[in-house]
Amino acid sequence: KDMPNLTKLNLNYSTITANGLAQLLSLKNLQQLSLSGTSVNAAAIEKLMILPQLKNIFLWNTAIDSAEIKKWQARFPGIRLETGFVDNGEQKMALSQPVIKPQVTVITEPITVSMKHPFHGVNIRYTTDGTMPDSVNSKLYTGPFQIDSTTILVARAFKDGWYGSNEGRATYLKRGFLPDSVDMLTPPDPKYKSVDKKILSDAVLGDMNIANGDWLGYQVNDAGYCLYFNKAVTIDQLTLNLLKNTGSSIFPPTSTAIWGGPDKDHLSLLAQLTPPAITRNEPAAVFTQVLNFRPVQVKVVKVVASHLKTIPAWHKNKGKDGWVLISEIVVN
Repeated sequence: KDMPNLTKLNLNYSTITANGLAQLLSLKNLQQLSLSGTSVNAAAIEKLMILPQLKNIFLWNTAIDSAEIKKWQARFPGIRLETGFVDNGEQKMALSQPVIKPQVTVITEPITVSMKHPFHGVNIRYTTDGTMPDSVNSKLYTGPFQIDSTTILVARAFKDGWYGSNEGRATYLKRGFLPDSVDMLTPPDPKYKSVDKKILSDAVLGDMNIANGDWLGYQVNDAGYCLYFNKAVTIDQLTLNLLKNTGSSIFPPTSTAIWGGPDKDHLSLLAQLTPPAITRNEPAAVFTQVLNFRPVQVKVVKVVASHLKTIPAWHKNKGKDGWVLISEIVVN
């Protein structure tokens, strides 16, 4: 009520009461009010319909019956009443995915992770190893919790009478040993030549915007780097932050290999990963590849991520080279 110029107010799935709605009578400029999923009563809503600028009220999933709606439509023809889908139990729909915060980050200390969903009565279940949660065995979210290591968090929403949601994902990379210098063994594509190689260890993870300066892209060459440490470090894991977006011909590396040793001329293979081929309908996403190996002391780490040499026949660019995009390398 202290914002007289307010034009749109979204109270969906809130605990707003009739007394709370009465406070809105001073909002003479209010044009749109969303009350879906609330327990407000018809009398409280009707009092608001005298507001001079009010044009739309959203009343999905409320207790307001069709007779009341019909009466209002006759009395207040200038107001559009949106009732949307009525859940009579005969049709099942899929829930939207949970919201996870923070979404993607590099961590240097424990962080608090929270999840929520706009629907009442929804159970959120999750995993921390990148696997798909189910409605029975996966851990039930009961409140914010801490993460202090490299984690791929996957969460889904479940509710009786609804199909489970698609997965919501969040990636947390624990910042490990920072290299003192990085050499590019192969140059990136010319359109990425101005991107500083420091992005590989700047604790900033790239998002879906491939032109924001947080990605190095390779189409002609495989991505290859040497990471140098002035003092020997003992490592057992390397993580790449990557992007896949088949619509833009961006595919996961067909193979990722890591070598380590005391210097560039004396390196031993530590781990190699060859993931299954990407399928046609996989959604675009930022994701990680994690390679684990036995602890080893090194001063040099070499990484090579191979790009797809022949795009599959189902793609519009079939037969051409695919892209590999990398935004961060984390060594632990």
